[in-house]
Parts: sequence; C-alpha cells; structure tokens
Amino acid sequence: MDVAHFLFGIFGNASALFLFLAPVITFKRIIKNRSTEKFSGIPYVMTLLNCLLSAWYGLPFVSPHNILVSTVNGTGSFIEIIYVLIFIVLAPRRRTLKFLVSSPSCSRCSLQLFSCPFLLFMAIPESSSVASLQPYFPLSCMARHSQL
Repeated sequence: MDVAHFLFGIFGNASALFLFLAPVITFKRIIKNRSTEKFSGIPYVMTLLNCLLSAWYGLPFVSPHNILVSTVNGTGSFIEIIYVLIFIVLAPRRRTLKFLVSSPSCSRCSLQLFSCPFLLFMAIPESSSVASLQPYFPLSCMARHSQL
C-alpha cells in the first residue's frame, strides 16, 4: 500500500510541476516584449502564497509522511518567485506600485478566508460539540466559495 501511495504521489507531483510551468509561454512573451502588457501578477502572488503554505504543511515536523507535498510546493514556490520577480521588473512603474500595494492585502484576505474554517474546527474540542459550527461554518464556506 505504501508503494502505491508513493507512486501516485510521484505522478501527482509530476502533474503539479507541469501546472507550475504552464505560464512559461506567457513569460517568454513578456520577456520578449519587455512589457507585462495587460497581464495581472496577482494570480502568481496567490499561487506563491498557496505553495508556501502547502510546503510548510508538508514538512515532517508539521505533518509526518507528507514530504512529497513539501517538495512539489517548494519547487512551485521557487518557480512562482521567479514569475513574480519578472513581473515586478518588467511591469510599468505605475502598475508595479499598484501591484505591490494590492498583493499584501489580497494575500491577507485570502489567508483569513481559508483559515476561518480551521478556526471553527478548533472550537470543537473545547465545547465537545459540533453545535457551535452550525451557524458559522456554512457562512464561512459560502464566503470562501464566493471568492473563488
């Protein structure tokens, strides 16, 4: 069973690597034209945040037996950092300023939105009941899915 789990993890990592490398064609165009044109850098910052959080989750001292999660997301973080740096360097100055100002606020909102259900689940051991989840959990899920 462990061998099958590992093999499926390798195939998952390979497919995730292809997804991380999908924007290479776009960035070749950006580098060739020396301009970001009308492309937005926000998706790359959000993907970077997601990769960093997932890489942290995959570390052995956080969750054992998830090293494949950490390796693929560490690689994805490196790739996304390159994308963000290319975007910052080649974007027009006015757009770079807007990008640098809006990215942290978007990251903060995204982090709050995705962490809300986990905070609610932490209330279960304290109250020994799932009754505390009923009014808030569907609301947080609805808010999260409306943002996607």
